[in-house]
Amino acid sequence: MIPTVKVIVDPRKFSEYVFKENADHGKDIIFRSLGYTKQHSDDLVETYRKQGSEKFEKRDFRLGKKDCHDRRISIEIALPGIRESGGKTAHIRTGRMLLTDESIRLLTPFTGFSGR
Repeated sequence: MIPTVKVIVDPRKFSEYVFKENADHGKDIIFRSLGYTKQHSDDLVETYRKQGSEKFEKRDFRLGKKDCHDRRISIEIALPGIRESGGKTAHIRTGRMLLTDESIRLLTPFTGFSGR
């Protein structure tokens, strides 16, 4: 099946937010524990796009709040560890926005673990 949904993942969500030097949000710790660094931002973008598209097409997401234009959704990403963390997988909830044009945009790459 060819995905038809447009999935928007801004690389800066990783390179300038998650891996921001001296950030105090702690999200970098989760990604670093799986072997990722700022240099892996493009790889993370591709993983988030691909899995986001696949899960959305299968209707495998949770609906969240709706405002006058768009609706928040949560999609789980199975993020495999790399390098010395190979063999580990984290099941991460991501925050996204379902836009009126039926595309989805990543809002935040980590809202918590899914508990798998």
